[in-house]
Amino acid sequence: MMNELMDYVKNLYTGIGQETEQGSLTASPYGGVAQDDNLGGLASLERAEPIEKPLDLKRMYNPRSMGEGVNTLAIGTIANILPGPDYERTKELLTLTSDKESDKNTDPNTHNKRPHDYLDPNTGKMVKGTIGHGGNMQVTTDTFLDIQRQTGNVMTTAKQMLKDEAGIDVDSVGHSMDEVEAWLSVPINSVAAARLQYLRFRDPIPTGEAAQYQYYRRFFRGR
Repeated sequence: MMNELMDYVKNLYTGIGQETEQGSLTASPYGGVAQDDNLGGLASLERAEPIEKPLDLKRMYNPRSMGEGVNTLAIGTIANILPGPDYERTKELLTLTSDKESDKNTDPNTHNKRPHDYLDPNTGKMVKGTIGHGGNMQVTTDTFLDIQRQTGNVMTTAKQMLKDEAGIDVDSVGHSMDEVEAWLSVPINSVAAARLQYLRFRDPIPTGEAAQYQYYRRFFRGR
């Protein structure tokens, strides 16, 4: 069913804004099916998540596209493709991540690259860095390049699923900072990178906002 959903999404890109005799284009009711449950983080799980905002389908593939609707749809799409053992927890974690990183893709500084000093959790020292890049999930260039280098079974399968189901080709992105930042400025790409980052760890996504926040701090923002 995921193939039917993503075929619908891909076909819709060329028709965004077109009107039918009945009004605006409507969305497919199909959800998705993940891969075998012998892949650890890629447990088999079928969903039926309706898409209610067809105009956001195209926008979530547009660089620097802002808005909570785009963010929500991108998260739902990626969570359908890579749900892990629990679709709802995956969606909740990705939503929490986007909330902390870009106010769910509504922070006006999301794409305003600027200097930022931060405390390195590994050394306890202040480090000079930058923020305002990495898209709605603010994925760092170093994190993305680490993801590209991952060749384990789970990561390889997850990357292929993203490519097959949503046209997201992680390994084709160039390695320069400009190329990575441009790619991550696309909302659905940023969400896909965040999902892959979490898939690098075997620890299951916990239940509840407080526990998920600590999970986010440990496996996402702690890097």
